[in-house]
Amino acid sequence: MCLPKIKTKISRFPHSIEAHLRSLGMPTQLKYGKIELLSDYVVCTEGQQLTVDQAQILKLFDKKYSTFKMVPSCAWSKNDGGRFKVL
Repeated sequence: MCLPKIKTKISRFPHSIEAHLRSLGMPTQLKYGKIELLSDYVVCTEGQQLTVDQAQILKLFDKKYSTFKMVPSCAWSKNDGGRFKVL
């Protein structure tokens, strides 16, 4: 995910969060009391594991780029004598 310099809606954040965004690695500055992105910023790339900082940035921008999927391969049943059954 790339945040373009011009189209990014950083102005919705209060000025007090600018230091936090900068600590997460985003190139930002305060200009006239509004947060400004200095250059395009690539938050994450497809196929790579997210870092904690990347996940926080995605959460701040309300972007959900990961999914959790679980496919059961076996099940345990008390009725079968406490054995696992392959599904």
